[in-house]
Parts: sequence; C-alpha cells; structure tokens
Amino acid sequence: VWNDFYTNHIDEFWAAFEEYAETIEPTSAADKVILTYSSTYHEYLTTPEALREWLQNRFEYINNPDNNYGLWQ
Repeated sequence: VWNDFYTNHIDEFWAAFEEYAETIEPTSAADKVILTYSSTYHEYLTTPEALREWLQNRFEYINNPDNNYGLWQ
C-alpha cells in the first residue's frame, strides 16, 4: 500500500496538501498572534511549512530501507 501511494499518488497528496495549506493560512496566522505555545509539536499543527517539513521527513524515514524492520521489501 505504501509503495503504491508513494509511487503513484504522492503528487496528488502534495497538491491536496497545498490546497489545504492555503485554506488554513488565515487561521494559522491568527493563531500565531493570539495563541502562545511552547510546544514545537503545536507548530506542526498550525504552520503549513512546518507540517510540510515534518511530513517530508517522515516519508524519507519510511522509504529508508534501514528503517523498515523487515516489514516490506
């Protein structure tokens, strides 16, 4: 399933992500002004750029054969 997604649908995913990021941008900007959090994790929930980076890092981790623990080949 992962290989199919990453090989055949990753572009669709990133297109949907960009659309979502544009949709939440006003809310994200307001959150940065109104809310204060010390948690880095919260930044991933409110900052599209940070979420994009977090996702890309996870995709790279999943695709690294040293990290799959024999679950797929």
